[in-house]
Amino acid sequence: MTVGELTQKMTHQELLEWQAYYSLEPFTQDRTEIQLATLNFLISTTNGGKADYKDFFISKPPPSPSPSKPTKIKGLAQAIGGL
Repeated sequence: MTVGELTQKMTHQELLEWQAYYSLEPFTQDRTEIQLATLNFLISTTNGGKADYKDFFISKPPPSPSPSKPTKIKGLAQAIGGL
């Protein structure tokens, strides 16, 4: 889908809902990278490595600290018009 098609078919509210959902549940590619970076970091530090966690990411820096899951869920509910 092109950007033009997307702007015709998706409302701003729907985009905000997708952003809120993604903040709770990263899509497969990003989730896999987070998991692999974590595993590699643990293996490295267990074996005396001095690398930083962010060094194990390929495509982007690690996600910044985020609110707790209950706070995220409340934010998602507010974004979609509930609570």
